[in-house]
Amino acid sequence: MGNDPHKAHLGFNGIAWFRKHIEIDSTLVNIPLALAMTHFGASEIYVDGKLVASFGKIAGNGSSEYLNPQNIPFIIVLPQAGKHVIAVRYANFNTLFWRDKYNTVFAGFRMTVSNSANAIATDRHLTISNTVIFILLFSIFIALSFLHFLLYLFFRELKSNLYFSMFSFSLSVVFLLPFFSRFSTKPETQFNTSVISIIAGILVCFSLSGFINELFGHRKWRFYIVSVVSAVGVFCAFISHYFLFVAGALLVFLITFVSVEAVILIVSAIIRKVKGARIIGTGILLFALLFILIVVSSVFTGSFDIDDSTPEGKIVALFTAISILSIPISQYPCRFIWHGVLHLPTGISQHSCSR
Repeated sequence: MGNDPHKAHLGFNGIAWFRKHIEIDSTLVNIPLALAMTHFGASEIYVDGKLVASFGKIAGNGSSEYLNPQNIPFIIVLPQAGKHVIAVRYANFNTLFWRDKYNTVFAGFRMTVSNSANAIATDRHLTISNTVIFILLFSIFIALSFLHFLLYLFFRELKSNLYFSMFSFSLSVVFLLPFFSRFSTKPETQFNTSVISIIAGILVCFSLSGFINELFGHRKWRFYIVSVVSAVGVFCAFISHYFLFVAGALLVFLITFVSVEAVILIVSAIIRKVKGARIIGTGILLFALLFILIVVSSVFTGSFDIDDSTPEGKIVALFTAISILSIPISQYPCRFIWHGVLHLPTGISQHSCSR
């Protein structure tokens, strides 16, 4: 329901009415139904001419207040069988501005009508799972970032600690942003989080390339390429007005390039029996393979979605969790021992952690 979200370029940039005629039978009379909406404008929802909900404030160009309902369900009850009208008064005067600045073409709104019990249970499940997963991952990687930055301050010759600190910090930002985006009702906040997520993703690729080159690389020309592309991508993302799509394209290139680079360097290091390659490299290798999976899925399906209601989705979700957590798990304690950061007492062999 609602106008085509891809018609922003046709010039919708104001106030409009949208009406949907529905017909119900006696089985739905006085049964709570859930309406859920998402949009970047302001709306008023009427059922049979009665105002049942509003999001934001419609007050003309420059005075309207915009709010995203985030698909949180609200309840309506239809008192009799037969025909009913759901009408939406919708305003969005910033469509063209947001299209130019943030490269978004979602001008209208989306609305769904469903069983109230199912809608509320689904929303509750998403809220809890998003909170637990994203905050847990953010906490893990921000702690790793702080720890490795301290290690770098004490052992300046080990630049890998600095790169891993940057990598963990950038990754923690990547995990925190969806949490903000999920619970924010301000469109500007959601747009800005998308820009920041691109910058954070670029820094993840840059720091990961630096980390694996410090550990396993001899020639740094690939890292120089990644550094230049990363600088251009961050610059374009900051400009954002016309170049945000360029930053997104460069991020896709970096993900692909750094993933392939990581696989080649780590496999080569394992074959050459480089100290620590099997333990540390395995975690990075799984993470690189996850990157490749995301890119391939996005190319062929347009997105990377995990549907944990299917056996295939459960397998992908399990692989995703293992790939993400394999990095911090693989770092301890063998990475410290491998670099000599933790000094073992005399007589204790480091052989077990050097393979």
